[in-house]
This record gives sequence, C-alpha cells and structure tokens, in this order.
Amino acid sequence: APAFDEGTQGQAYWIERLKTRLSHFDDEPLCAADFETAAEYAVRCLAAGVAVAPTDLLLCAIAVRRDAGVFTTDPDFTNYATRVPVRLHVPRSGQSN
Repeated sequence: APAFDEGTQGQAYWIERLKTRLSHFDDEPLCAADFETAAEYAVRCLAAGVAVAPTDLLLCAIAVRRDAGVFTTDPDFTNYATRVPVRLHVPRSGQSN
C-alpha cells in the first residue's frame, strides 16, 4: 500500500479503500428534526462559550436520536458533551495490537 502522502495516486488508493469499507454500512437518513436539534445544541454551546462546528453538532443530534454513542478522539466533542446529552465512547488506552 502506498503512503498517503505519496501524491495523488497514494491518496486515491486510500480514498478508494475507505469508500470500500464504508460501503458495508447503511446510510443514516436525516430529517428536519436533526438539523433543528443541532441548531439547538449550537445555541446551548455558544451561550456557554463553547466553540462549535455545525457538522459535529449534527453528528451529536443524530447519535442522540438513535440512542448511540459517538466514538471520537476529537477533544471538541468532550466540550459539547458538557452541554448536550451526547454519549462519548472513549478509546481504551494501553491496548496492545
């Protein structure tokens, strides 16, 4: 497998590999309530001084609606979780491969 930073061909390889892996999952349909909930979450976060990324909050809204957790190492989600009812899955530390 080529390194990701080996130019366009290396990147194309990894993009296709990711597409293949993601193709095994169903798309999650979105509804207007998801966007409304994300906007509500944005207001809550911004009022508390928490910077927001709209896509992140849309993911939070979808996860809450589905009663699912979000698996991420992005520290922004830890900040969101102080203001919105999203559950975060924390990666285990010290796992050996």
